[in-house]
Amino acid sequence: LATHIFDIASWLFGRPLEVFSDIRYQGRPITTQDALPTAEPVGPCAGDEILSFYRFPNNINGIFESRRDVVPSGDKRLSITVCGTQGSLTIRYTGLRDLRIALNSPVPIEDNTAFEHVELPEEEAIPGAEIIDLDKWQCPKAASAYFTANNRRAAWNLMQGILHGEPLQAGIETAVESLEMICGAYQSALLRKTVTLPLENRRHPLSVQE
Repeated sequence: LATHIFDIASWLFGRPLEVFSDIRYQGRPITTQDALPTAEPVGPCAGDEILSFYRFPNNINGIFESRRDVVPSGDKRLSITVCGTQGSLTIRYTGLRDLRIALNSPVPIEDNTAFEHVELPEEEAIPGAEIIDLDKWQCPKAASAYFTANNRRAAWNLMQGILHGEPLQAGIETAVESLEMICGAYQSALLRKTVTLPLENRRHPLSVQE
């Protein structure tokens, strides 16, 4: 799940400069012996608790935290909040994933925070594409509608890249940045120190057994 958050963070703030991460399994720091295979082909993983600190350009700090079973409901499984000098913007990955803003910015975020829905400008129509009929495609749920709309936009961007050389909104460069943020977190946790990005060691930190 972290790849989606890291994509957004890099898009907003630029490529991170360094990372310090504490990754634990059953309360203790991970070792390479804790590496496990994954259901999806994303390489090995480890840990059930992650706390990572990223340093971005312009003195911007990012915090990523994930803990297994911390929330009983899937409603709050994933979110990103950007805290600025005049307010906070947040997206929680549930339903239509609407963008919300809070101008009172109390800390911690979400506790007694007065968020308001942010109206986004309508996206330009895809030339030649039919209007989405969610009933026809049997997409009654909000999340299904979200993915239906956004996946077709991504497919259109890819087609334009192939046919006309237009830049991809999310291409191989952004994929590498997100992967480095993940591998950098593992490397930092195993070394127990801050790691500079981009990584000098290009191997997956969990791919070599102790």
